Parts: sequence; structure tokens; C-alpha cells
Amino acid sequence: MKKTIVLATMIVSLLVAAAILPLMGCTKTEAPAAVKPDKIVLHCIGDLSGVYSKITDPLVQANKHAIEWYNREKGGVQGVPMEIVYWNTESKADLTLAHYAAIVESTPRPAMIITLDTQDAEPLHDRFIEDKVVNYTVGASREAIYPVGYTVGVFCGYPAEFGAFIDWVAGEWANKSGVKPVVAMLSWEGVFGKAALTPETRKYAEQKGVEIVAEEYFPPMYQNLDAHITRIKDTGANWIYSQSIIFGLAAIGKGMKAQGLLPNDPYDPNSIHLATMTIALDESSLAYAGEAGENLTGLVGSRSIATFAEKDNAGIQLLSSVMEAKGTDPDAKVGAYVSGWAMILTIGEALNRAVEADGWATLEDGSGLLREMLRTKDYKPLDLTEYSMTPERPVPNKTRIMYVKEGGEILPLTPGYITCPDVNPMQ
Repeated sequence: MKKTIVLATMIVSLLVAAAILPLMGCTKTEAPAAVKPDKIVLHCIGDLSGVYSKITDPLVQANKHAIEWYNREKGGVQGVPMEIVYWNTESKADLTLAHYAAIVESTPRPAMIITLDTQDAEPLHDRFIEDKVVNYTVGASREAIYPVGYTVGVFCGYPAEFGAFIDWVAGEWANKSGVKPVVAMLSWEGVFGKAALTPETRKYAEQKGVEIVAEEYFPPMYQNLDAHITRIKDTGANWIYSQSIIFGLAAIGKGMKAQGLLPNDPYDPNSIHLATMTIALDESSLAYAGEAGENLTGLVGSRSIATFAEKDNAGIQLLSSVMEAKGTDPDAKVGAYVSGWAMILTIGEALNRAVEADGWATLEDGSGLLREMLRTKDYKPLDLTEYSMTPERPVPNKTRIMYVKEGGEILPLTPGYITCPDVNPMQ
């Protein structure tokens, strides 16, 4: 009997040990919980001293002001402050790649990389996917965004903005003017200048009954466009659409006004008009367009962000007060400054959601932040813009059609935000 009891006791002991050992093993191999960091570092790659610096300078100032405000007013990300480090490419491709290599090897791991133009976003598209680093890009071209990966657009994307213009010109403009729209392209040479015209946007224009009759391109620093404009006049176009910015767009406006084109009335049926996209329908362009932007009066385009002429906008009021308090140059009152704020607020909110869902481990892998960025829906950061994105369409899809009024104010032609057409690459 004693032997039976002893044997039974040994068996029970072995079974208990067998049950406990796996648990002990699991405890030993469990990874330590991610530690709350002292700071969250964002990195920004872009041309800070070359041809694009007129846009990037105000954006850089806005990022700094917005991060300071967000850390103070919103508590940063779960109590951790954000900061941003800048890397100047000087518009040189080799510097873009070298800076990226240094960033991904840095400590702490970059929470996000912001790219300021197309020439930085496109060559790094696949690298962001490989390294699982979220890229928030101002240069939202087709090649920068698609195939869908780890890149998210600040703006609707150049093809989508062109599509929004096609909707407006084939709809409201054609109805009011009584004229069928005929479009010619006059843009900078290079990737950015050709970013609006894709196989999808060409097809979309055709479906909407809008004929594209000419494509003219010129070097960014070129100022005399008389020959280009004359050739376009001979095609029968009544609209010129341009992918050029600041002095490039101002040169087109000056050339058109000199030939009696670009009327102040956007609905004039008897002339040739000029249209563009968000980063060009901008206060910075007007600064190069004569007194009170007179050479661009009548300019039309898609603009997805508020303007400083919208003085009743609470966000614009806040930004204006911050700029005044900081002694910021009034010339920085441009779209890039507005965008710089909207970007930081959007990043901060997405990071907060990612940390709430996944803990601080989310900073070790960009997938959580990417998920939350793409869940952004009907978000209006300080009412400066309206953002909605999806995993299939990782760019905002809302914009407004605006124009330059006499006196140099940029104001809406459409009463509210409209949805850009889906002109994503056919995959």
C-alpha cells in the first residue's frame, strides 16, 4: 500500500513539473517590454537651398512652430516630445540616398521620414517598404506613391488634382461659359513637371470630353515663354495647365497677360485661362507676379489647404498669431507654412493612436504608424485642410477649386471641399 501511495505521489509530481516547465520556459524567452523613449525623432529630407527652397523654407519654419505648439498644447505623443532633424539634398540625388542611409542607421530608429519633393520620394519608394519606414511626402507623384507601400501623401497627388480640375472645367466651367474645354500643358521639364499627366489622367480627361492638344516643357529658370504660349494659341486651347511653381508659374502668367490672355474673370469664354495645383496656386507664386500678383490674377486651380486670405478661419488666425509672436517674416505666409502645420498635427495624432494601440513597440516597426495614418478620416487639423485616406489610396482625397482674385487674394470658387476622382494606377 505504501509503495502504491509513493508511486502515485511521484506520478503527480512529475505531471505538475511537466505542466510548470513550459510556463517557466515561456517566461525566460519573453521579450522585454519596449521602454518609453525620451523623445520621438522625425527626419526630413529635401532641397533646403536650391530651386525648391522658396517652398521648403516656410514649411521648415512651420514644422518647428507646430512641433513646439503640439508638444506644449497636446502633450506630444503620450507625454513624449517630438523633434525633427533636417537633411539638405541641394536637389542632388546622391545626397538623397546618402542621407537616407545615415537616417536608417541612426539611434533612435526614425519614427517617420518626411520628403519634401518628388525627386526624393520616388527613388526611395522601395527602400521605405524594405525598411518599414513611413514616408510622409510633399512630392506626391504617381511613382512616389504607387505601388502602395510605406509612402503617404501630404497632398491629393498631382494626378488627382489634375483630375479635380478636369471635373470642374468639364462641369461648372463648361456650363457657365458655354464652351467646351480644350487643354494644353505648359510645365517645367523633369519628373515634377510631367507628374500630372499619367495614362490614367489622360484616359479620365478623354472620358470627360476634355481634349489635351499640346504638351510644352521648359527649364525651371527659363523666364521668356512667348514662343511656347504662341504655339499653344495656335492649337485652339482655351486652358493652359501648368506643373510649375513660383517664378515658373509667374513667368507663364506674365507671358499670357502680355498677349492679352489670362483674363481676370475665370469664366470668360473668349480667352485662354491658366490652371495649376495646390503648391503653385500659392501666395509664393503671387510674390513673383507683379504688384498684388497682377500677372496671375484669374489663375485657377486645385488647392487643398486654407489660404491666408481666409481671415475667418480659426486655424489661419492661430498661425498668424504664432508668426507674429515669433517675429516670422511675413513672406512666409504661404501655403507651405499652412501645410507644415497640418503635417505635424496629422503625424502627432497618428502616433498617439499607434502608441495607444500597440505600446511603445510601435516605434520599432513602422507598420503601426502606417496603419493609423491610413485610418485618417475626415480629419480637419485646425480647420486648415480636410484629410481622408485609405490603404488603397494613401493620399488625401479632398480639395477645393480656388482662384486669384483682383488684389492678390486666393479664394474659393467652389463652396466647400470636393472629392478628387480616383485616378490611381491600374493595378
